Amino acid sequence: MNAAREIHEDGNLPAALHRLGNAISALIDPKPHTRQLDDGDTRIEWIDALYDQLCDAVPGGQGNATRIPQSSPPMCIDAVDLLHEIHQAVTKLIPRPDITPGADNPPIDVIRLRELDLQSWRPQDCDRIDTITNQINSWCEQITTLLNPTPKWTLPNPCPACGTAIVYRKNSASETVRQPALQIGPMGCACQHCHHTWE
Repeated sequence: MNAAREIHEDGNLPAALHRLGNAISALIDPKPHTRQLDDGDTRIEWIDALYDQLCDAVPGGQGNATRIPQSSPPMCIDAVDLLHEIHQAVTKLIPRPDITPGADNPPIDVIRLRELDLQSWRPQDCDRIDTITNQINSWCEQITTLLNPTPKWTLPNPCPACGTAIVYRKNSASETVRQPALQIGPMGCACQHCHHTWE
């Protein structure tokens, strides 16, 4: 008995490849940034690629977005986990990249992503290309959130809805830490216990 083969309709291959190329570039290419100088002039500076910034974040740093003093691990566990996820995924996509022996090669994941950008595809592959593109865009968002977390402020008061003042949560190092229940963020004030929100 033959298994039914999944048939994919032809998609817009040039558009799918354009989206894939943009996603890969967003992850591995340096980006220009306009900086305003004190004298009123502007200057174009190049910011490291998101992938490079993620690699640089692996050694642990002090401080956090909640402004609550806490111990920091010797490495950023979230950065290590995300790098591992990226490595595993791109290894499956390009298992044997073309590496020049003795050359000053970039990280292996960057080599694989560049090869992925140059790979030949068929119009029937558009769904797969879009899935890969969405995954790469998700990594870019995760890196941006990890490196530039949204600042949150806390209130020492108990929650008016449930009366809870303190909650216990796991941090990125899997340590249990005390936090005030009421946290203020971009969406307003939210209780971390009952999840009631005030704009």
